[in-house]
Amino acid sequence: RAVSHVLVTSEKEYLLALSYVTGIDCSPLLTIVRSPNVPEMASIYPAIEPLFRAQIAAGEKAIVEHPADAYAHEITGVAYARLAESLLELGQPVQTLRDQACARLEEAIRINPRFPWAYNDYGYALAISGMSSRQRNGDARGAFQRAIDMTKKATEIDEEYLIAYNNTSAWLTELAEWQSDHGESPEMTLLEAE
Repeated sequence: RAVSHVLVTSEKEYLLALSYVTGIDCSPLLTIVRSPNVPEMASIYPAIEPLFRAQIAAGEKAIVEHPADAYAHEITGVAYARLAESLLELGQPVQTLRDQACARLEEAIRINPRFPWAYNDYGYALAISGMSSRQRNGDARGAFQRAIDMTKKATEIDEEYLIAYNNTSAWLTELAEWQSDHGESPEMTLLEAE
């Protein structure tokens, strides 16, 4: 289904929009996505993986039909990023999915440079790179800093975009944890996260 603009302000609204776009009932995820009692990813991955794959397929189809639709690129990039994050939590390689997410989100930004969702979600995809590097004990600073920069750009475009402020704080916290783990002082990063 073609969607030109939808305002999503919560995970619940995201899943409802995803249901609409893909035609797949996502209501079972309403109880497990980002709730305080989220079960281990290994137990829910079989249920969510087909939904992310369906979102990717629907998004890729929308991109073919509407190549200049920034939203089609953005929602597809988000699906790649969410699938990558799910696999990362299972200890699986995610570079290819992360690269696909970034490519779609970069294209959404190229099409509409004033699209705050695309910047925020590009930050999310970049943060996945940081989390992947951190998981392998690599240097995650650059990825987290780029993620922070992207989510800050989203809030520059839309000063009321609370999810982007939250993500900026989350990526700053991730960066501070990496700094602490590697003998660097996280104090300034944590102050900025507040």
